[in-house]
Amino acid sequence: MKKRNLVKILLVSIFAFVGISDVSASSLSMKASSSSVTRGNTVTITTTINADSGIYTIEGSMSCTGAGVDGGSSLTYNDIDTKSKSKSFTYTIKPTASGTVTCKTSTVMLRELAQESNYSLGSKSITIKVNDPVVVPPKEYSSNNNLSSLTIEGFELDKKFDKDTLEYNVELPNETETITIKATPADDNATVKGDGNIKVSEGSNKIEIKVTAENGNVKTYVINATVKELDPIEITIDDKKYTIIRKEDVLEAPEGFEKTTIKIGDDDVLAYKNDTLGYTLVGLKDEAGNSKYYIYDDGKYLEFNILTARGLSVIVLDYPKDKVFDNYILGEFEVNDIKYKGYKSTKNSKFYLIYAKSMEDGKEYLYQYDTSEGTLQKYNEDILDLVDKYKEEKDKYKLYLIIVASVFGVAVVATITTLIIKNKKGRKKTKVKSNQINSDINF
Repeated sequence: MKKRNLVKILLVSIFAFVGISDVSASSLSMKASSSSVTRGNTVTITTTINADSGIYTIEGSMSCTGAGVDGGSSLTYNDIDTKSKSKSFTYTIKPTASGTVTCKTSTVMLRELAQESNYSLGSKSITIKVNDPVVVPPKEYSSNNNLSSLTIEGFELDKKFDKDTLEYNVELPNETETITIKATPADDNATVKGDGNIKVSEGSNKIEIKVTAENGNVKTYVINATVKELDPIEITIDDKKYTIIRKEDVLEAPEGFEKTTIKIGDDDVLAYKNDTLGYTLVGLKDEAGNSKYYIYDDGKYLEFNILTARGLSVIVLDYPKDKVFDNYILGEFEVNDIKYKGYKSTKNSKFYLIYAKSMEDGKEYLYQYDTSEGTLQKYNEDILDLVDKYKEEKDKYKLYLIIVASVFGVAVVATITTLIIKNKKGRKKTKVKSNQINSDINF
């Protein structure tokens, strides 16, 4: 009998020891995705329950308070199959104030496969520090767009450099082809364009050095570099002075023209000719250093511009007055930085009529340019005939209207006059009859 009791006591002790081991192996833990957070950002809280054997049920809750947070989540879980030994619960918070958020569990009970009843896992808590956002002051961008120095290697400017003096002059000897400009910004954050090795040609050369400050403000310094010419030929067009270009490498040879020389005064001058067009071109440079070709004809100069659109090239001419349509208005459009004049039917029309010479056959035609599509096409001459006929018919129609209106007006006046005369005669007869009746009554 004593041996049986001893066995029972031993077995109970073993089971009790095993049970205690199981309970002590179970755990409850909490962690946050970050121990500190900036106000307005989110943090995820993870509560994890571990068991030594399969989890059957979990009960309890988790709550978070502080720094504008007041909420929580349930820690309830059921699994009849008891397949999992671990279960995690997540809850995301978003603090709206600075301070501290405290998250803690409450009444967490676990029942697992190795235990006959549920038991408490105690409680856990964590804190998250909530910081105010770091206010980064807006970056202040420098507005300094000055140069601290401006020089030309090997040459002297006409005046001492000053950051507020924007225009300088320099004279260069003949045959000078390039100069080296050194421009140093006063602010390291500013950028400079237009300096370095610059090509120059005989006559005036306008060189712009642009300084862009960190904030985008731009200041432009100008150097007027004049390369001395050997016996320069100067002319005047519309009160503007030009110099005739005598070197080949200043302007690109115009397409379709052959190199030649012509006499201007006593000098032989570089020129280009096109027999089909009947034009001779010479290059001119203005006082600002801008160079382009002009049509030369017996001492007269006409600006030469080729308008090209989708394979069709023409030379725009002055628009003949006899070809201007009634009610068309003169306008201006721009192609490749060159401005042209043409006529359009309405103020908002995108179609311009221009008068130009074809580069293909040298004949003059009326063309239509579409500014929206960038297309050029020959204008149908038949339309012009129709327009002329329409004008004639319109004039005849106006004359017919005037005649009809005049006849109608005369007829109306005659009718009204006749009615008035008849009305007066009727009144006289009525008056005579009335007098006769009165005489009879008196008698």
